[in-house]
Order: sequence, then structure tokens, then C-alpha cells
Amino acid sequence: MAEAHPVGFRWVMKARERGATIIHVDPRFSRTSALADIWVPIRAGSDIAFLGGIIRHLIENDLFFREYVVHYTNASCILSDEYRDPEDGYFSGWNEERRAYEGNSWLYKGGDLSRPLRDPTLQDPQCVFQKLRRHFSRYTLEIVEKICGIPPELFHKVANALVAASGPERTAAICYAVGWTQHSKGVQIIRAAAILQLLLGNIGRPGGGILALRGHASIQGSTDIPTLYDILPGYLAMPRKGDETLQQYLENYTKKTGLWADYPKYLVSTLKAYYGKHATAENDFGYCWLPKLTANHSFFEYLYDMLDGKMEGMFLMGQNPAVGAPNARLQRKALSKLKWLVVREMVEIESANFWRESPEVERGELKAEEIDIEIDVPDLDQQLAQAHSQAVLAQKSLELAKSTNDKWQQLWHQGVVSELDAEDKSTSQATNQANTEAFAANLRFLQQEVAFQKVTAPFAGTITVRNVNVGDLITANNTNFEMFHIQQMNPLRVYFRIPQPEHRISRWGKLSMFRLEHKAQRPIRAR
Repeated sequence: MAEAHPVGFRWVMKARERGATIIHVDPRFSRTSALADIWVPIRAGSDIAFLGGIIRHLIENDLFFREYVVHYTNASCILSDEYRDPEDGYFSGWNEERRAYEGNSWLYKGGDLSRPLRDPTLQDPQCVFQKLRRHFSRYTLEIVEKICGIPPELFHKVANALVAASGPERTAAICYAVGWTQHSKGVQIIRAAAILQLLLGNIGRPGGGILALRGHASIQGSTDIPTLYDILPGYLAMPRKGDETLQQYLENYTKKTGLWADYPKYLVSTLKAYYGKHATAENDFGYCWLPKLTANHSFFEYLYDMLDGKMEGMFLMGQNPAVGAPNARLQRKALSKLKWLVVREMVEIESANFWRESPEVERGELKAEEIDIEIDVPDLDQQLAQAHSQAVLAQKSLELAKSTNDKWQQLWHQGVVSELDAEDKSTSQATNQANTEAFAANLRFLQQEVAFQKVTAPFAGTITVRNVNVGDLITANNTNFEMFHIQQMNPLRVYFRIPQPEHRISRWGKLSMFRLEHKAQRPIRAR
């Protein structure tokens, strides 16, 4: 999340500053792990066992939010006597011939979904809670450790943190990414997470919920904002031909039970958000102003329109159809039929350059001069050369940082460098020699690869340089010592010696610290 959703992760850090506990469950140690309070390395694909173990732990130790579970979930609802748990791998109602479930045995006792029989004590063997307890009883602590590779101490640390964030005054959220969404058992994983959050009382309350961290434009935005052609915000259906009046629309989409029974409230709220004071009961809250769907306007229909010459141009945002969709050859050929194409991206993607670099161009199926969206890029070679130089610079910068650090670690442990003997001339000579060896080869290479811009420090000794780009050459005044900036965002400390005037030597010695910091406001004194 720290890397793929940096804007959203800012609020995670804000919550942590106010005392929230951040738990990161991931097989890899990433930047998110580094900023979390608890990192849980888990075996890939074992999420259900981990979530199931926490669910069992909450139930067996009576750590769930009982008041919430009894009054705001279906845990107390009593199932019909025909319902059976999967003893042989199947729930009751499995039809072998149709290879599908028949849900009659899954109804609540009495058959009324709106007013089922309940047991507020949660003790009835046919109530949902007892069925849940039996189902998750298999995920013992030993099973979780065996499947997930998570030791009991770490498991309890996570479980205790979740329990501490549950109750009338506190909530916790679960954030998952596409690793759950696109998993072969993704639906079961997310349902297990929903069960866990319901037991903790974290659904429908501020600060709780299950947040899907997906692609900003292509997935998340498609459903939430939404950018999909067939829905309105809040997963409301887009009006179609036949939904001419508000009453007709509501009759077609309002359910008799459940949350969607309040469909009219959701739509009216959306219309008021759209049209403000102009949305009144007298004009059906502006429903007549909503456009009505007349056909299939999905992306694949657009492709056929492009191929048939019915569509002249397109704005492409948040997706890369030239390589990111089925039958990419068809997609690229369809794009080649457009008269104009605008691609909004931070980098040049395949959908922006397919007209010059694609399998169809290599095979001669497409010719750049015959494609209207061809773009003249006279300085392409120059851009590629510059990109290569930047990549080489970044690699050499890392090598320089490591070689410098290794050299100084060696000298420090050998006693050659210390604050006590900083004024000794032999030490000064040794450290200057170390600097020369560490930097000279790298500087020569970089000066050949990159045209350096010289930046002069305000005085000899410790300096702070602002507005320095990677690759700039930094020179301290009145000295012959030079180095280049390695890192722009995070301060990089490098210990080394530079010649200084005698009046500074007498007070501070010659061991100085260069602190290269992008946002510093004033020089930092040597120590």
C-alpha cells in the first residue's frame, strides 16, 4: 500500500500518529512492512487458514463483540432443520446432476427472511452462530502454524491487537489488494474477512469495514465513482429504455427485502447530490435529466465500432488495451483505425506507441505512415539515451554509496578514523586517501556519462544543499574535494574529511559530516 497507494497510505500514517496499530500481512517485507507495527510473513495462498484461525480464537475465547453480533448480524437466526454442514465436502442442497446447489435448505426456520426465528443467547444448535463455530473449529493454532508458517506468539499478537480495536468505542479496518481479488479462492477469502469484521463489530461503523485497494482508475474508480457506463454511484443501475419515469425505474430495481429494499432512498440521495435545490419531489428529484441507456456501451463494443469506422477518437485513461486485454492483436488493430487518440499516463505505455512498436508493425500488418494517430518524435533517440544515462547513474550511485560506507566502516573499526584523533595529520592523510579511492573512479565514470551541473556549497565543512538534482556535482568553497548528490528525498549522511581553515580546525577538528538534504532550510554545523 505504501508504494501502490501512496496517497491513501498517507492517512494510514496519520492514524498511526494518533495511536492506531498497523498490521501488515504479506509474504514479502516491503515498505509497508517497514512502517507497520506488526509484520506477519505468511505463506502465499494460506489466507483462509489464517483468517479462520482468528475467527475460531474469537469464538472459543468469547472475545467477539457480543452486543453487536446479536443485534446487528444474522448470528442469532435459526436455520431450517434440513440444513447440514459439509460432512463430505458439500453443504446440504447439492444437486449432483445439475452440479449446483439448491438453496431451499438454507432458509431460516419459518421461511420468512425478513422476520426469522432468533435465539439471542446464541446457544441453539441450528442458529447461524453455532454453525459458524462448528465450521471454523478446524482452524486450530497448530493447523494455522502448519499451513501459514505463523508462530503462535505472532498469531496471538495479531489477535490481541484486533480485539483491542473492537468494541463500542473502537473499530478497525481490513485493507486488501488485488492479491485477494484475483486469487482462485478470492471470494472465500473476502467472505472470511467479512465474517471476522462482523464478529469484531467493524461493519457499518466509522473507521471499520473492508477496503479493496484496487486500480485507481480502472477498477476502483469504475465501480465507486463510477466510470462504468451501466451504473451510477453507489452501485445503482443506470436507467435504460423503459425506465421512463421515476416510478417505473424504482419498480424495476427495488427489492422486497434486505438493504436494497431502501433503493428509493439511495437514488433520491444521489439525485439530490447531483442537482441540489433543483431536485424536488414535484419534478421527481430531476430523474428526467438522467440519460437513458439505449445500447451496450462497454469497451469491447467500442472496439467493434473502431474497426467498423464508426468511432473517430478516444480518451484512454487508466487502462492499456494494447497489451492488457484479451485478443490484444484485435485491440491494436482497432486503435489503428482511430483518427485521434489521447492517452493520459505518467509514462509512455504500449497503447501510446503501438503504431511504431508492436508485433503488427514488425510483421507489416500495420504501417505507421498509414495510421492517423502517428506521432512525430524527432528526439526519441535523445530521450532513450538520456533514460539510459539516468539508469546508469542510479546504479553507480548505489555502488558508490555502498563502497563509501564499506570503506568507512573498515577505517572506523581499524581505529584510523575517530573524533579523538581527528586533528592528527596522519589520520587526515589516511582519510583523504580513502575518500580519493572511494570517489575517484565513480566520478570519472559519471563525468563521462552525465554532464554535471556544479553546485557550490556556502562554506567548507558540513554543508546542506537544497534544490540539488541527482547527478549534480557538489564542491565545498576553497577546497578541491568534490562529491555528487546520491539521494534527493531522504538525507544521506557520509563521513569524510575536507580541508578547512585553521580557526575551524582548532574548535571542531577535521572530521565533518556532510548531510545532503533536499528540504533543509539552513546549514548544519559540523560535529
